[in-house]
Parts: sequence; C-alpha cells; structure tokens
Amino acid sequence: MVERRTKQRFPIQLDLLYRVYQGRRVAKLEAGRSIDISSTGIVFRSDQDVATGTRVEVSTSWPALLHGTCALRWVVFGSVVRSQGGVTACSIDRYEFKTQGRSVPSPAGYAAMVTASRDPNPIAAFAARA
Repeated sequence: MVERRTKQRFPIQLDLLYRVYQGRRVAKLEAGRSIDISSTGIVFRSDQDVATGTRVEVSTSWPALLHGTCALRWVVFGSVVRSQGGVTACSIDRYEFKTQGRSVPSPAGYAAMVTASRDPNPIAAFAARA
C-alpha cells in the first residue's frame, strides 16, 4: 500500500462515535476506535466500510481536562478518503472541542440509545433530556 499521508501520525487509540451523513440527515451512528491521528486526518476501526466521499462527524472524549477539572469532547467534521476491511480514514476539515457533562454514555450506551430512538438526531435528543 502506498503511504498517502504527509503529516506526522500519532498512534492514539480512543473509543469514538461517528455519524455518517446522507445530505443533511444522519444516516447512521456507530461506535469505533481510533488507530492514529494527524493534523489533517483520523484513521479508525469501524464495523462497516463507509463510502469514499461520505461526510462524517467523529467524536471522542479528549484525554485531557480543561483547567484540570472539565471533561472535553473532540468533534471532527470531515469526509471519508478511504475505507476497507473495517478501517476508515477521513479528512479533518474542521474540528471543535466541547465541554461534556459529568457522565457521558459509553459508545455501547449511545448505540443502545440510537437503536431505541426514532429521532433523526438521537444525540441531540438525548442531550436535551439530560
């Protein structure tokens, strides 16, 4: 395989959630685990391959606390550049850090919530209830 990345990669493994978009609608919400991260992209394990060019939102609990006390969530917006054999690479077009509540459901908890929900934006619906 030809190395396509030009930026330094950091082998950071974190549990994550990713949303796959079809137009403006969230088509699915899945859990995964990061393999490595650079300043321009993230590679993660996924249960299913995602079509190249698909818009995605990837989020994970950031391992450092803001001011040593406040938990953060890192949210990445980008597009899938390749996906094969359960490994997906996406660009980082933009990102943001968000403060998160004291208790954040695990990826399995989110998956259960999504399965039970008929809401097209289940995370927002969950956050509104919290």
